[in-house]
Amino acid sequence: MDWRQRRVVTGVKTNKDVVSLSCSGSCWAFAAAAAIESEHAIATRELITFSEQQLIDCDSMSQGCSGGWPSNAFDWVIKNGGISREDDGIHEGEDCPRESNNLTHAVLIVGYDSNDGKDYWIAKNS
Repeated sequence: MDWRQRRVVTGVKTNKDVVSLSCSGSCWAFAAAAAIESEHAIATRELITFSEQQLIDCDSMSQGCSGGWPSNAFDWVIKNGGISREDDGIHEGEDCPRESNNLTHAVLIVGYDSNDGKDYWIAKNS
């Protein structure tokens, strides 16, 4: 099973492509946005990109560029009533101060397979 072949996974992004600042602890936002993109594509058959920057700037349950959890981002999106499309523009982080030294790393699992009897996951690491 590989969700990329079903056209419900956007391409790999780098934080320099879509966020307004150097943001080494933003993997949680990329993983969350990617999961939401794929879920939306499965449900609607429309593959669009969502704004990692909005999550970084506005999810007060996470710490922006200093780390966070995709599960908190999902909760924020539900409470917010949705998430902006990536092409709706960059959100500015000045209204959302963050403080944390706890970094995490998150990826999106987009499939699984076996090779020579060994199972493996296919990961999207933005």
